[in-house]
Amino acid sequence: MPFAVSLMIAAAPVWNPVLIALVGSLGASLGEFSSYLMGFLGKQVAIHGEMPGYNMMQRWVQRYGWWAITFLSFQPILPIEVGGFVAGLAKMPVYQFLPALRLGKFPKYLILIYAGAALIRFVPHPQ
Repeated sequence: MPFAVSLMIAAAPVWNPVLIALVGSLGASLGEFSSYLMGFLGKQVAIHGEMPGYNMMQRWVQRYGWWAITFLSFQPILPIEVGGFVAGLAKMPVYQFLPALRLGKFPKYLILIYAGAALIRFVPHPQ
């Protein structure tokens, strides 16, 4: 993700930052779909028997649904890959999962692009 955000920040002076964030969030959401598929298709391989942590995360995703995925994709600390995997394990519908990812990633990327572009103005450039 840091490399992708760096590219988005570098493109901000040339292209519209909102458009960059829209395209970036779409690409990141489609890329995150692989974690979802691993969870959706791989429960028998990944989870052996009853695991308390898995059961807790599954209940959390089932209880809060796409809000849980939106929060995980917006915040920068916890990896969204875990959320995608758990959403796949919990059999969250794709039509809920992908928009929730996009809803969280778009404002995060928009904030990072504008903040990064503002910070670049303070970096001394060779003349």
